[in-house]
Order: sequence, then C-alpha cells, then structure tokens
Amino acid sequence: MANGDKKSIMSVVYTVLTLIIIALLTVFINQGIANTAKVQTMEIKQAVTENSMQTMGNDIQEIKRDVKALLNRDKQ
Repeated sequence: MANGDKKSIMSVVYTVLTLIIIALLTVFINQGIANTAKVQTMEIKQAVTENSMQTMGNDIQEIKRDVKALLNRDKQ
C-alpha cells in the first residue's frame, strides 16, 4: 500500500469521525433545547394554575362579601 493511500484513508476516517461528532453534538444540543422548552412550559403551566387559584380565591372572597352585604341589607 502506498503512503499516499494511507494518508487518503486516514483523511476519510478523520472526516467521518468529525461528522459523527458533529451529529452527536447536534443531537445533544437539540435534546437540551427540547428539555429546556419542556421545563419552561411546565413552569408556565404552574404559574397559570397558581394565578388561577389566586383569582378564584379572590372571587370567592368577593362573593362572600357580597352575600354578607345582601343579608345585612335584608335585615335592615
């Protein structure tokens, strides 16, 4: 085997390995982005749920005040 053939084969091997490494890095980066998006989505859902619960609590308190005011008005 000639020396030029060895260099050519090694060049191809290095190119293939480089492409494999790039592909793996791309997969890992995309997976990280997807996981980050999932976490952010879960945090947003949690925040919306907490906000909804707070709003419902406030609405219930307001309804209680209105009912008390109506009952007091009827007593007078």
